[in-house]
Amino acid sequence: MNINNEASNTRAMQLHRLNKNLTEKKNGSENVEINLKCNINFNESSLLNCRGELINLLNSVEESKDSIYSDVDEQIIIKFSFLEPVILSKFGVKALEIDECSNHREIEGSELSKPKTVKIYTNLPLIDFNEIDDFTPAYSRDFKECDLKEFTEFNLPGSKFHRVKHLTIFIQDNQDSKEKTYLNKIVLLGNIIPS
Repeated sequence: MNINNEASNTRAMQLHRLNKNLTEKKNGSENVEINLKCNINFNESSLLNCRGELINLLNSVEESKDSIYSDVDEQIIIKFSFLEPVILSKFGVKALEIDECSNHREIEGSELSKPKTVKIYTNLPLIDFNEIDDFTPAYSRDFKECDLKEFTEFNLPGSKFHRVKHLTIFIQDNQDSKEKTYLNKIVLLGNIIPS
């Protein structure tokens, strides 16, 4: 018996069961998305120019008021690697008011601001700050203050977010042109494609 095969079969069975349950919950043509946190490979995912824990970004704000914030300047790159390819359908970002965050003790709140321009790239696992301007993002959005406060989810263009194995989120600048950028939560919604 091949043990490695058994583990991948178990994972495939779990994904099949999850997708089957979602299909049964569908109402007519309504599409049911799941939070893709369960499909993220944290060993291959990372934060660039950033302090904080990636897992805190994906927890609900009720679970954790921790945030991540940029280290050197206002830019942040967040790289997600998925265990199985996904279809991404929605994306959302939340940034609490600075005095509500629990982990900014070592930095002054006056230096921090919420994200403004966010660009998303697909299937470019090695992209970094030096070459990010050479690529066209699959999605770009200038967030307004109310988008971040109320936690608005935005639909992603379907044709560009099918069979995504790697997702790169580039936060280019922030709302108040401050030295550093912070955020509390990212949500990625969609479906897992079992391989």
